[in-house]
Amino acid sequence: FFLWLNGLFYLIQNQFRWELRSRDFAMVSLLVTVTTAALAVALAYGLEWGLKGLIYSMIGGSMLGCLYGIWHLRNSFRFRFSQSMLKEMLWFSIPLVPSGVAVFFSSYIDRIMLNHYLSLEDVGLYGVGFRLASLIVLVMAGFQSALTPLVYSQYRHPDTPQKLAVIFRIFMTAGLFVFLGLSLFSVEILRMMTTPAFYRAEKVVILLAPAILLSSMYIFAPGIGIAKKTYLLLLINGAGAVFCVALNVLLIPGSGIMGAAVAKLLGYGAIFVAYMAISQRLYPVPHDWWRLTGAAAVTALLAIFGRDITSLETGHVWAKGTLFIPLIVVVFMFGLVKVQEMSQACQTVLRKMHHHRS
Repeated sequence: FFLWLNGLFYLIQNQFRWELRSRDFAMVSLLVTVTTAALAVALAYGLEWGLKGLIYSMIGGSMLGCLYGIWHLRNSFRFRFSQSMLKEMLWFSIPLVPSGVAVFFSSYIDRIMLNHYLSLEDVGLYGVGFRLASLIVLVMAGFQSALTPLVYSQYRHPDTPQKLAVIFRIFMTAGLFVFLGLSLFSVEILRMMTTPAFYRAEKVVILLAPAILLSSMYIFAPGIGIAKKTYLLLLINGAGAVFCVALNVLLIPGSGIMGAAVAKLLGYGAIFVAYMAISQRLYPVPHDWWRLTGAAAVTALLAIFGRDITSLETGHVWAKGTLFIPLIVVVFMFGLVKVQEMSQACQTVLRKMHHHRS
């Protein structure tokens, strides 16, 4: 019942996204989170209902979110049926089901293969490194919620491709900083949050962080969705799943968890390249790939160099922190961030702050 109710809430929540109603989207998300947490404390801890209390708290949170959403979307939903619209929706969506299965398979094949070739201990070690590297998806939080509805509503405007290129540059800048931070300080984070048995997981973070980032960057390749050729997604993700399996079979027996991490990076990298190559044919966006890849390559070198600083007896944390200075230089040198854009952004923020105060 919770899964069904949560699916309904997800539909309602996304309707706020498609209508670009960010305040309602934020409000219903916060409402569900606070309600679920409060009920969890009251039922699971206060009444000592345990797991049953947690499930009831999730049901309560989702139910309140659905009621809030249905009320505020009462002018958007109607009890109507359109056979032609149903056919169009099914034609668009049916390929996404097996495509989603392929994505799921690509996501978990590394852990399945590690368990097959090695041991559960290696799976656990790799899993801890994966969880730490997954912090990089925080970069996607705002972009993923807002970008797709904006693109679909404005893709016909002639300046939308240029704006999308600018947003991608900004995203890359944020991603490079988070990647460098996770790569440099993975040892320190693991020492704070885990036991010595898991410290070795830090060696896979430098590979898994960019891999996870690449897996989320499909939103910057909107051409397939705009052209409604979702069968291409099935082909890309299906071929990507096969490629990931082959890489894991080749690399894990000889290289262990590092082989799995390399397979993840190469597999997700190939899938992203396929997404972007096809999308650029269907909806060209003026990305400056030389600058983007150049900045990414230099950042990777900084991360590799910074990992060797860990061997220093004293001051290695501060020494690694200084590597963010050359990254700032790289970002401006390769034009990922421009002074004029920063000035315009600051002026916009100041105007909005002044408007809210007045």
